Amino acid sequence: MRQHRGKWLLLLLLPIWLFAAQVEISVNKQEVVVGDRVTFTITADGYDVTFPWVDEIDGFPIIEQVEHTNMTIVNGDFHKSLSKSYTFEPTHDVTIPPFTVEVDGQTLKTKPLKIKVVQSSKPSASQGSGVKLLLKVNKHDVMVGEPIRLDLIIKYRADAGFVKYDPQPIEFPNFWVKPFGKVEDGVDGAYRTKTHHYLLFPQKGGNFKIGPVTVKFAKRTQSPQTPFANDPFFNDFFTTVEWRRYASNGIDIHVNPLPAGLELFGDFKLSVSVDKEEVEANQPVRLTIRIEGKGNIDDIQKFQPNIPNAVVYADEPVIKSRLINGDYGGLFTQTITIIADQDYTIPPLHLRYVDARTKQVVEKESQPIPIHVKGSQPVTATQEHPITSKEVVEGPSSDGTIKEHPSPLSPSSDSLSSSSDAWGWILLLGIVIGSVATWSILHYRPQFPNISHLSHPRARAVRRAKDDKRLFELLLPYTKADPTIASAVQQLEENLFQGKQHRVDRKLLAEIVEMIEEDKKGA
Repeated sequence: MRQHRGKWLLLLLLPIWLFAAQVEISVNKQEVVVGDRVTFTITADGYDVTFPWVDEIDGFPIIEQVEHTNMTIVNGDFHKSLSKSYTFEPTHDVTIPPFTVEVDGQTLKTKPLKIKVVQSSKPSASQGSGVKLLLKVNKHDVMVGEPIRLDLIIKYRADAGFVKYDPQPIEFPNFWVKPFGKVEDGVDGAYRTKTHHYLLFPQKGGNFKIGPVTVKFAKRTQSPQTPFANDPFFNDFFTTVEWRRYASNGIDIHVNPLPAGLELFGDFKLSVSVDKEEVEANQPVRLTIRIEGKGNIDDIQKFQPNIPNAVVYADEPVIKSRLINGDYGGLFTQTITIIADQDYTIPPLHLRYVDARTKQVVEKESQPIPIHVKGSQPVTATQEHPITSKEVVEGPSSDGTIKEHPSPLSPSSDSLSSSSDAWGWILLLGIVIGSVATWSILHYRPQFPNISHLSHPRARAVRRAKDDKRLFELLLPYTKADPTIASAVQQLEENLFQGKQHRVDRKLLAEIVEMIEEDKKGA
């Protein structure tokens, strides 16, 4: 009897061992083609399971996480199993590391799994045949910003039954990718070819590997379960499209950094011109900037010159790129509108880049352009702070002082000094009354539709402006004079260059312009 005690004990503990907490990991495939998805699943037997949250595997982000629950009954005992699946897309061999799983209060670990990633150009059991992908570049050693021509050549057998192909978007870290040109069709023996063209612009120095690039191909397949599987008449009714992904080779690129922190590389010409060098006060002068040449012309930054005592509005640049004798380049143009009421000078504009031939820093500089404003006067303190009574101001006397002669209507100096406080209070009261009146006009204008008669020609032009562009030009000189006009100019700019649909009150703006011009006359 004693010799059977161990067997009975084993039989009693067997159900506990069978249903003790345990965890396993599995994968849908351990060898994949570049671009294919890999899904691994962690399965735990237990009632209270905490799975790990996984963000990435060897730098490849987890695309999807899904949990499942399975219920079974064994010999009348209720059994629960939980699983969680993780999906990612590797482009090189990876190892799925061990993960910690909490099961019914116990800490368990999974085993590591190795995933092999193969190129589609190399025969393997998972990739099929009939497709070849090839990446080619025109140079492997470049500088930051120097364009690289990249060709993706897609070859597929004409007799392989492919009905469609779908190139995946090309994105390489540290490179700006720009498709250009048309897709070229061709024939290479038993293969048909499609050649896609791209330009790569390196954004920083270092050694990089671009690729592989993946392309999906679709092929029609027929389900063998249909009763008409061998009937040609029903082929189109019982076929499905099966997609398979293929990958190209990879290419090593060495990128040299540009000196002096520059971003432009190539050979460019700078020209600057104005539509007029003499203009009436508050009339616009249009400055045009043209930069033409070869190189990463898309990286030229917007110009914003600083011109004191002038309103400067810089349009967004227009860049037209193209291939010039096989090299990338094009034309950069920008228009800047300048409005002032006195003479000014457009300062020199600068363009710095690394020359493509000499690899040296080159700086192009435009000439300063003086603009004469007809009838302009120098800005003085009396223009910015007008006085109420007119005074005749003579030049400095022999002792260096300035003599001021009061007008006949002004009080004597003694009486002026004795009543200066009274005049100050009167002036302050006048300012307050004027401010209240102006505020009432602007905020309660619907009650007084004819409160202002538009006598100034520019105010009438604002009221009659037929489009946003004309209204924008008319209001530009007043942006510093009134916040309402400044806000309207901002809205008009968004209408013109961002496609927005702001509505501005032309009548209100015309009244404000009228008041500003009247104030100038009174000054």
